[in-house]
Amino acid sequence: MVNPFQVLVAANKAVHLQLIGKMKTRSLNSEIIFNLSPTNNISEAFKRFGTSDGDESVMLVVVHCKNESQLLEDIAAQVDGRQVPVEDVSWLSDLAKIRK
Repeated sequence: MVNPFQVLVAANKAVHLQLIGKMKTRSLNSEIIFNLSPTNNISEAFKRFGTSDGDESVMLVVVHCKNESQLLEDIAAQVDGRQVPVEDVSWLSDLAKIRK
């Protein structure tokens, strides 16, 4: 991921496609990852934007209704790590891997 806005666009597109029944993948989560990729290849999207055993940093994307703020707190409590502002996540990207 180069910019958090890309994740927002991918998530919005995934939710829209789910609502109209036009997703290309089987779940909303995989659709978000698929929408991050510039290719039309689902497995390639997971290679570039999915998680691996050796990952030390991840970005969590939570799709929820406005009145489910407790959900965010519950998810954050399960993560063993440090939260950083979304503006600071671009330094976590492996640009060489993304550009392949």
